[in-house]
Amino acid sequence: MPMSLRSFHIVFILASLGVLGFLAYGSGHRVQGGLDGQNLALLVCAVAGLAAGVLYLFWFIRKKKGLATPY
Repeated sequence: MPMSLRSFHIVFILASLGVLGFLAYGSGHRVQGGLDGQNLALLVCAVAGLAAGVLYLFWFIRKKKGLATPY
């Protein structure tokens, strides 16, 4: 049975959150090691992206929960 578009969208959001989490961890580790500058900006952007992505995921699941699929 093929994956529905809704399921694929949720998997894609989760994969994006995983990449952002890895990015935040790596840049946070480098900032703690004393390498500021670009790593600090990357950390801030990754954390902001994680927050927005988690909010979007919850919104998407809650909004689409009531829709029935024909399959």
